[in-house]
Amino acid sequence: SSTGQWEAEQAKAKAAMAPIYAKYAAMPAEELARDANAMGIGQRLFINNCAQCHGSDGRGSKGFPNLTDGDWLWGGSHEKIVETIAKGRQGNMPPMGAAVGTAEDVRNVAH
Repeated sequence: SSTGQWEAEQAKAKAAMAPIYAKYAAMPAEELARDANAMGIGQRLFINNCAQCHGSDGRGSKGFPNLTDGDWLWGGSHEKIVETIAKGRQGNMPPMGAAVGTAEDVRNVAH
């Protein structure tokens, strides 16, 4: 079935990315910010999961916060960003944890 084929392709993609994500999972966010490959992956994750609301440049739009400034409504620490992605926030931020994937996937997006 097409669903079975899709699931097999997802599993294959996840297996191919696992070693790459494992390397980055061990790195602190500050180090990831200096890694061009990690930032490229992060950019693609952002475009696929976040840009629809926050804009491709992260500067937000009407009703959606700018993620590039220092004004964080719910806190800009790594822990608060993970919490926001996983659980959403009152207002327009839906919980994205399930869409992004596992808890580790949420952590990778936050990084």
